Amino acid sequence: MADEELWQTLLRFHREIVKPDIEATEFRIISSLRSEMNGHFDAIYRRLERVETELTVLSAQVARLEKRVESLDARVEAVEAKLALRSELDELKDQVARLQERIAEIEKQIN
Repeated sequence: MADEELWQTLLRFHREIVKPDIEATEFRIISSLRSEMNGHFDAIYRRLERVETELTVLSAQVARLEKRVESLDARVEAVEAKLALRSELDELKDQVARLQERIAEIEKQIN
């Protein structure tokens, strides 16, 4: 009978003292862990918000740069066209100069 009484006392001790203490400790640990995890998630969300903000700013800057590049491309094409015309003009001037020389030679031969 003493063993049964001891066993019942141990079970009661476990139910009334040990188990509530373990459950309270588990609750504190889980609560602490949850709080720590929430803190980490908050930090991650803040970082993501900064990244999103920076991405928006960078996207706007890239769009502005693309417009500037398009404008510069158009200007370069215009300059290239002018250079091509200038080259053709120089070539025509050379041809006119050669023709004038031939005309002068022919006039000398005629006279």
